[in-house]
Amino acid sequence: MPGQRGSENRQKSEQVLVRMAPELARRVNAVAEAAGLSSASWIRDLAVKELGVDRKFVAPTPRVAVPPRDLLEISRLTASVARLNGAVVQLQISIREAGTMDLHAEGERVLADLRSIQPGLVDATLMVKNAVRSN
Repeated sequence: MPGQRGSENRQKSEQVLVRMAPELARRVNAVAEAAGLSSASWIRDLAVKELGVDRKFVAPTPRVAVPPRDLLEISRLTASVARLNGAVVQLQISIREAGTMDLHAEGERVLADLRSIQPGLVDATLMVKNAVRSN
């Protein structure tokens, strides 16, 4: 499988994609978090109970320990990129008002780069936050 880490002989080798409405997803996430589980673990446990499957066939889910300082640092990095983006926007306004269009075009390229980076940082921050919550 692409992106697979660890053993190629996984005990949990199959996946089921479940799409749901945002409200249902929020409720599942809240219940799972209250139970101290990831959403996937909570849904897996529910399936095991509903189907009457023996727990010995369900491999334990390893927990990922994410140090709180790592979460803080990735949050700071995301905020810094957002501030940098805002500063470049303000610089672009000044450059445009000064009529320096060659610099303005370069600034637009910088802004495009910053804007392409920011969603990935936000996603990474959320992934780390969710990993911390599920521990």
